[in-house]
Amino acid sequence: MRGAAFAVLLAVAGLMLGAAGPAPRADARFFVQTMPALSLTTAEPAADTSALTAADYARYYVFPSVLNFGLEMEHGPASLVFRVDIRPDFNSFITERYFTNLPFVAHDISSIGDANMPTVGYFSYEGERLGVSIGRRQLAWGPGTYGLAIGIGAPYLEHLQTAYRFPARLGEWRYSFVAISADRAGEDASHLASAGYKNIFAHRVSYESDRLRVAVGELNLVHDIAPSLIDISPFGVYHNLYEDSYSNVMLDASAEWLARPGLRTYGEFVMDDLVMPWEENDGSPYRPTAIGYLVGAEWRLFGGGAFTAGRMREGDYALRDGSFAPKGGLILRYEHYRTSTYLYNREIDSGKWTLPDHRLVNTSTGYLYTANAYYLGFPYGPGVRLHALSLDWESPALKATLALKYLSSGGRGIESTYPPSDGGATWFALQDPVTNNFIAEIGVRAAFSEALGIFASGEAWIGDTPGAAATFGLEYRFSTPSR
Repeated sequence: MRGAAFAVLLAVAGLMLGAAGPAPRADARFFVQTMPALSLTTAEPAADTSALTAADYARYYVFPSVLNFGLEMEHGPASLVFRVDIRPDFNSFITERYFTNLPFVAHDISSIGDANMPTVGYFSYEGERLGVSIGRRQLAWGPGTYGLAIGIGAPYLEHLQTAYRFPARLGEWRYSFVAISADRAGEDASHLASAGYKNIFAHRVSYESDRLRVAVGELNLVHDIAPSLIDISPFGVYHNLYEDSYSNVMLDASAEWLARPGLRTYGEFVMDDLVMPWEENDGSPYRPTAIGYLVGAEWRLFGGGAFTAGRMREGDYALRDGSFAPKGGLILRYEHYRTSTYLYNREIDSGKWTLPDHRLVNTSTGYLYTANAYYLGFPYGPGVRLHALSLDWESPALKATLALKYLSSGGRGIESTYPPSDGGATWFALQDPVTNNFIAEIGVRAAFSEALGIFASGEAWIGDTPGAAATFGLEYRFSTPSR
């Protein structure tokens, strides 16, 4: 009897599947992208790679890759992307002057010698309620140009992110959890002997209505130990784990308000440490208060359309927060960022809110390791005051931006001594020597079609650390028909 019932169930299931018909085929495309470019800069090549900074790695990844190729597949809400990018050897790029990314023009095999690809490779599912992303791509939290907790300072993050939307009577609630693998110990390899375990887990709850977005999140950086379920817990309170020797916890909160169509205001706040009155010792706490904030406003002066060119750079594949920011048109934006002196810092590199860089390079040692190559959040780092005014234009054929910035940077950066002996007095004010620079940036992308375009960018620094750079190039993308 049970066997007959089971057979009936199988038959009914078969009829239902047959009635539904065959599943639609996936859209699969192989693609090739090329971006030949000329580049000029006043920056002098480094003598060696012994004292690299986040600015060096940023300059390397701003320089366009000459060739990308890979595979893109889409099937309903699911997509898969794998992209190999061909770049110059990092050691060669930093210690020599590159006027072009064209291979073999002046730098033999080093001109295409980077073996640390891909920068983009992930699986994504974006359903009506459930979202999943796993692999390599940029992630960004917050409503501003730069995220203070998680931003796009690194070329990619090794991550697993899940999110679910809960409909409400007015608007919806959203819960998300993300795990980021930043570093791991290399006990059996001398070139990684200084590395330690470094993993980041974050959860966030947000609410969104037609005109308001509010989000509160918590990040837990677990270092020098293999994490357990206690550290990973999506629904715990990381601060209350009290694992100070192996854990660094940060609070993130953001809000965005659509005052009227085309006009939005927004802000973000992060807190790494907060000193309570009973925690001070002779006026100098062991770990000083460390905070950062952003306030901004954006006004769409008049409308336009979205840029039609295909995805070419790492940022085009980034997974960003939803926003009220309009697409297309002429947009005027002002943002003010402030990070305190000891934000992102800790006693050891593995405990800092930075990301390391491991890579194979064209040297006798073969390997290069930099512990603080990228900031997980704000790309200018701690001890910074930034005013940024920009005017952006976007239409189907043209995307352009003009940005004017005034940047003040304190003298105690991520490599400064921590904990400081005078943290109670120095935690907020910019510390000497303070450098001030006026920065003008311009960027243009013009599309002749979805596959062909040109681009140009330039920047000039005027002040205590003057400099200038410019890049011009052609971009072309070929993809096979869907199969």
